[in-house]
Amino acid sequence: MKILGEDNQWFLIQTNYDNWRKQPTLDDRVTPAIKCMQAKGKPSVTFESLFNLLSSRPMLNKVSIDFLWLDISVYFH
Repeated sequence: MKILGEDNQWFLIQTNYDNWRKQPTLDDRVTPAIKCMQAKGKPSVTFESLFNLLSSRPMLNKVSIDFLWLDISVYFH
């Protein structure tokens, strides 16, 4: 399992594929999501920008059923 903060990443992208294996070529949503998050930058992330990311192609595709955004700070103080 990849440790959060490794490779200077401040976010975690999770799909229904194992994150320690190479993503399937025809359904790689992780690589574009990582590029989008890095381009956006931590200070610029908002609920709206995350929603736009998750609801755009290729993250949302014909076989996508749902996506989840969770703010753990609401649950852990």
